[in-house]
Parts: sequence; C-alpha cells; structure tokens
Amino acid sequence: MVLASSVQWVEMPVNSLRDLLVQGADKLSLQLTSTQIEQLLNYLEILSKWNCVYNLTAISDPKEMVVAHLLDSLSIMPYLKQLELQPWIDVGSGAGLPGIPLAIACPDVEITLIDSNAKKTRFLTQVIMDLMLSNVQVINQNVLQFHPKALFGLILSRAFSSVSNMLQVTKHLICDGGCFVAMKGRDPHGELANLPWGVELEGVFQLDVPGLSADRHLVILKNQGIVTI
Repeated sequence: MVLASSVQWVEMPVNSLRDLLVQGADKLSLQLTSTQIEQLLNYLEILSKWNCVYNLTAISDPKEMVVAHLLDSLSIMPYLKQLELQPWIDVGSGAGLPGIPLAIACPDVEITLIDSNAKKTRFLTQVIMDLMLSNVQVINQNVLQFHPKALFGLILSRAFSSVSNMLQVTKHLICDGGCFVAMKGRDPHGELANLPWGVELEGVFQLDVPGLSADRHLVILKNQGIVTI
C-alpha cells in the first residue's frame, strides 16, 4: 500500500514546485543557487515520506508545503542577515522549520536544531545526512537541560507558545547583544507589553510570504544583559 502523502508528492510535477519556489524566492529578493533550490525541494520530499509515519506536519499538499514551509521560513532571512549575529539555534525545531531551509540558504552560518522529541530529531539527522549539510547539528534534549560550550547569537522559534515562554526557557543560551527571534502569526504586540529587564524590543515586522494569505509577523528582541524573568 502506498500512503497518501507519498502519492501526492509523486504525482506533483517537480518543475511546477521548482517554479513556485524560484518565483517566491525572487519576490523575497533571495539569491538561491540551483543546488540550494534542489536541496530545498529534496528536503520537502523527505519530509513528505517521513510524514506518513511520524506525523511531522499537518500539510501534505506539495504546493502548500513550498509556501507554508519553505517560503515562510525563508521570509525572515533578510532580517537575520542584517543582524550579523552567529551562531544560530532553532528551538523546538520539530520538522526543521525554520532551521533546515535557513541552513540550506545560509551555508556559511552554523545552526543548531534542538527538540526533545526523539522521532523528530531522528528525522532531522537523516535530512542532514541525505542533503550533506555540514553547517547543522541536531540536539535531542529538553532546551532547559541544554548547556552549550558557547552561547548563541540568535535564538529562533517558530510556532512557539508565547514570547514570554520563549524568553524563559532560552535565556541561558543567548550571548550578550544576541537576539531572540520569534516567528508569529497574528499581530503579537499584546505579548510584548511587559518585557523583562535586560530585553529590548528591536522591532515587530509584518512578513509578506508569497502565496500565503495568513498573517505572519517577526519579533526581534535584543539581549542587553542578563535576562531576569
């Protein structure tokens, strides 16, 4: 028996998905090489296959995956590049979003993906091996128990519960002058009313993801010193 998500991927013309990705990247003013385009599409194909068993994403339509997973993740890249901070950590990475697309698009940046779910980190490890991503490491651990040798310049989260919770569980991971970067849906200003001492709001940016009608926002917070929460 062939599972549904595999069927959908096989039946979708690859050129159609490639065109959708290339056009979306152009609208985001991203310069992706042909190799990076193929790696991004290969990532989605692997995700589609593993999703049959591991339930990594609720989205199974290939075109929707290009928009909601790849272009959504890549939409924050111009903001991250302007910050000029390294290394990065994707907290609660799940299926590797936004970490894997960003790692493919930014091969010069060292990115750590952390998730407490062993099935998800096995998937991420397989993706890294299959795509030969040398700038990514995977950590299967609760973020509160993770104590790296070096602190991170950027802490990324996508679909995390709340900004305050993100700050609470990741404050021990960030360097002085580093930034917390949270991808949110609706306007998140309500979550930012009472930021803790040591955290300064750099900005809230509305994201325009090609092909996506849902609201998307990016919150960037700067660590000015020791975060007290």
